[in-house]
Amino acid sequence: MQGNEPADINRIAYDAPLSFQPPSQQWCDLQAKRDIGVWLDMSAVPASDLSGKWVLITGSNNGIGREAALTFARWGANLVLGCRDPPPTETHPASVVEECKTAAKKAGHLSDVEWWQLNMADLTSVEAFARKWLDTGRPLDILCNNAGMGSSPGGDKVFKTKDGFEIIHQVRDISTRTIAWAG
Repeated sequence: MQGNEPADINRIAYDAPLSFQPPSQQWCDLQAKRDIGVWLDMSAVPASDLSGKWVLITGSNNGIGREAALTFARWGANLVLGCRDPPPTETHPASVVEECKTAAKKAGHLSDVEWWQLNMADLTSVEAFARKWLDTGRPLDILCNNAGMGSSPGGDKVFKTKDGFEIIHQVRDISTRTIAWAG
């Protein structure tokens, strides 16, 4: 590269060294502990009446997505939880559906809550999910793109999807944009 030309991202080795010193593990651990309360504290968000509104949330069976689903349910929204069939270590979306229905009922709402299978690491699944949504004719009032994952291990262990993309990029970026575009 000469001058201020941008790097060709396709020519940078996956395991190329960073151009800056990464933060220490201790600092990362402290940030995670500090921020987790902020991420999951939905009480800071003013309540809204979402009765009759349709909300689509990807990755809503755990973490922030699950908390968002419960909050939207308490506010009276109808929900479609777009989640993969998870491994045993994660909460099954069917359980979250029941939690959301209970939360809605406690708040005096009768919300429709559904789980549709959606695997962001498979573009065929994403396309089928988007088509299913379009076929319902429902309005998409709120789209909550929450599906994501941490990272690939790097080096020779880059995980690619059957679509040929690095898994972290497909799950985080490509699939959510496809749903937003199709919806």
